Amino acid sequence: MRSVRFQVILFTTLLVISGNVFLAMYFVGQGTETLVAEKYEKLSLYAHYLDKMYTEIVDVNIRSDADRQFRAQRGDPQEFRSMQEIYADMRSSRLDIALRIYTAPILNISEVMGTGFYFSDLDQILGFKSNPANFDHEKMVYAVPIHPEGSFLWVEESNHHIDLMVRELSKQTGDVTLVVILITLLIAGAFALSFSSRLKKILKTLDQLRTNIHSNVPALSGEFGHITAGIRSLADAVIQTRSRSELILNSAHTGMIAFDSSMAIVLMNDSASNHLECNGQKLMPNEILDRLGHLISTSVKQAFDTGNSYSFDGIRKMVENKEKFFNVNIIPSLHSPDHKMVLVTLEDVTENVKLIKEAEKNESLKMLGLFTTGVAHEIRNPLTSIKGFIQLLNRKMKDQGDNARLLHLVLREIERLENLIKDLITYARPSRPNFEWVPIMPLLDTIIQVLMPRIAQKKAKLEMQNLEDLELFIDRRQMYQVFFNLMLNAIQAVAYQDGLITLKADIHEQYVDLIVQDNGRGIEKTEFGKIFTPFYTTKDKGTGLGLAISRRMVDDHEGKIFFDSSFGKGTQFAIRFFKFRIRKSVGLDSFPK
Repeated sequence: MRSVRFQVILFTTLLVISGNVFLAMYFVGQGTETLVAEKYEKLSLYAHYLDKMYTEIVDVNIRSDADRQFRAQRGDPQEFRSMQEIYADMRSSRLDIALRIYTAPILNISEVMGTGFYFSDLDQILGFKSNPANFDHEKMVYAVPIHPEGSFLWVEESNHHIDLMVRELSKQTGDVTLVVILITLLIAGAFALSFSSRLKKILKTLDQLRTNIHSNVPALSGEFGHITAGIRSLADAVIQTRSRSELILNSAHTGMIAFDSSMAIVLMNDSASNHLECNGQKLMPNEILDRLGHLISTSVKQAFDTGNSYSFDGIRKMVENKEKFFNVNIIPSLHSPDHKMVLVTLEDVTENVKLIKEAEKNESLKMLGLFTTGVAHEIRNPLTSIKGFIQLLNRKMKDQGDNARLLHLVLREIERLENLIKDLITYARPSRPNFEWVPIMPLLDTIIQVLMPRIAQKKAKLEMQNLEDLELFIDRRQMYQVFFNLMLNAIQAVAYQDGLITLKADIHEQYVDLIVQDNGRGIEKTEFGKIFTPFYTTKDKGTGLGLAISRRMVDDHEGKIFFDSSFGKGTQFAIRFFKFRIRKSVGLDSFPK
């Protein structure tokens, strides 16, 4: 069945037989249509002839006789009959005989024909002529409406003799077609054998080239010779292209790894092996994915599912105990649904990152100088207040109520200093995350309990959605600080009494977004690029370090933080985590992502 020769012969045979059969069927169909059209035309002529005879002769004569009889009436006027009564009586008594004069000859013309008139006013069929032998056969009918309304005449012809003529035509056509098929098959068979033999040589050569591009290509004559020459030229071009591609890929400093839909590696150049410290070893795909990291491997799978490209700059990786930084691009090739592929490019930017970090360090020193001025200003103001309060306390030692109030103010200003110093230390010297699986609901409940007095003071509403049973692989202390900062910002942003703060989780297959949303005053677009800048704040008593510290902690978790805001309508901050799981009451519903 899979033989080229068998397929060519089978195809040729089917083509010859089907072509001739369809041609024969076409001729028979055309002949049948022509025959039916001729018969129908003949019935039309007879029908219109009868219509003319009835209208111009029969009906006219009956009307004329009825008129003469009407005029000839004598005697009692009460016994007079109307013209319509006389006309109706004459139609009932004379019409059938008058019509048979014209319908009878039609049956004589052809014994398979018949005709008749139906009159609605008499509710009768008159002048009917037909051969009883045709009563059981289907008929072709042509009808013409006549007066009065609802009346008509028809001419019919039995289909039996038409069927006989069609059978005879089909038999003659079939005999001719059979002879033509036999002759054509002999010619086509010889051609098919010659064609399939040369085609089989070409197919065999293509199979050999698939495994060995240097295989010999046979020389054939005619058009097949041009095909084999083209195959040889194409094979030579492939050899040259492959050599150039391998040279380019292996000499490129950018690492390239291509995965197919089963996550098998179909391409990996020398630079990629060097970047991932393979040391000449042929690693398994899962080992390569482990070295690329969870974020990259997840993005590769998403690229297959969504067809989207992904780009990551300056990703930090520990490869064989070496700290490296890469710019990573993930590009899907989905042109063929059966051969999906995703290309991962790795550009080693470790040296660039080190230079940037050195520059950032120098910039940090500059910023530290600017910050020192701000800190001095911030410290001076509360210290001045403290000094004044203490002086007042010295004067009013006898008034214990005032002393207590002033001491409270002193403690509040001292707390401001402590918070400022704590934020400065956190931003300047971030600690490494201590990862563990943490249920998110209890963590948020703890934050809410601390902030509930502020929420109650604003008379705001708090909603929580889709947070039950969600666990994250995070540093509990750092994420406590991140969500505390975001919720505190939301509380400060909402209006009195009308405030609404929403905490919710948007769970996807590969990641989960934890969202803090408020309906507060929002952020102006001019501030979008500044909100994560250290020391930038729009609050009277803010340090401008809360969001900067939060973003650094989220980055340390290999997550993402982003926001959306409409000025006057509200703000939404979302933190994306790639390691999560859902714990059900019976057990784990999903394993760690």
